[in-house]
Amino acid sequence: MAGRILVGTSSWADPGFVKEWYPPGMPAAQRLPWYAERFEAVELNASFYAVPDRSTVQRWVDVTPDGFVFDVKLHRLLSRHGAGLDSLPPTLRDRARTTPRGRVVLDREIELALAEELLAAIAPLEDAGRLGALLLQTTPAFKPRREGEAPESRGDAPTWDPDARDRARGSDPEAFDRAPGAADPDRLAELEPLLEVLAPRRVALELRNRRWVSDERLPATLAWCSEHGVAFVCVDAPPGEHFSIMPAVDAVTRDDLAYVRLHGRDTQGYLHGRSVAERFGWVYGEQELEEVAGRVHALAEQATEVHVLFNNNRDDDAPSAARRFRALLGQDPGPPPEPGQLRLG
Repeated sequence: MAGRILVGTSSWADPGFVKEWYPPGMPAAQRLPWYAERFEAVELNASFYAVPDRSTVQRWVDVTPDGFVFDVKLHRLLSRHGAGLDSLPPTLRDRARTTPRGRVVLDREIELALAEELLAAIAPLEDAGRLGALLLQTTPAFKPRREGEAPESRGDAPTWDPDARDRARGSDPEAFDRAPGAADPDRLAELEPLLEVLAPRRVALELRNRRWVSDERLPATLAWCSEHGVAFVCVDAPPGEHFSIMPAVDAVTRDDLAYVRLHGRDTQGYLHGRSVAERFGWVYGEQELEEVAGRVHALAEQATEVHVLFNNNRDDDAPSAARRFRALLGQDPGPPPEPGQLRLG
């Protein structure tokens, strides 16, 4: 029996959605329940930038129906992205070290404490049965070392210094991938203490450096995900060989979850865009959606649940494509479009 397919978007409050998709003048408090009438899942994007307030999370539970699922993106610091001190909960700011440029240096103490803070904040989702998965979306700088690259000596805990990464990168974009040193995290084993804190919740891992899925590395990457119960994130991304563009690799590494994210197919925008809309905006055509549907159906034959999240966030590109995709799958796309709403059919 094929697994359940849940379709949604990355965020329900993207500025483009507010401008182009929601009915004009709709109060902010009404957007999530309106969204939940049309989709069964959403990816919480705000948690990437800051830990949400628990009372706010409880309100999200209160305004969404039973069966609606939140996939929660882990804080950017846990994903090895640069983050300022003000992105941390106030209780952690005095304990964190920062670089000369004011960015937090990730060490094991801060990593695990931040994870605990996030889990406490989203407890209402878990208590209500609304927590789908925790999404760990790593920076392209998180990569396996090439043969011969020696690991850094850091004692018993890793550190992640974003300033060192930028110094290694310099003015050469490709150096972002080439340069070894303090900016390079260890292999996937570095994530294991974090996974222990997050257990037994489902974790989906989106790797953003294609070296992880090279011909020689892919078997080990998938084996690690399977061994640690992590769902490997499958993507639909722009064509190209740039190290930060992941190819289409469809794999199920835990029986109860396959995870698919759609980033649009604009290569130049993805590589050079300065805003979310410039990087990910894309109007999916019918043939493209049919291709994705074929991939999703194949994943649903192997996993009991497949989450499909449209991240092509520009204007109403993502929700419009997601609703068309639901219709393509034979699902009910929800209430008909409001007067004046575009491309929702």
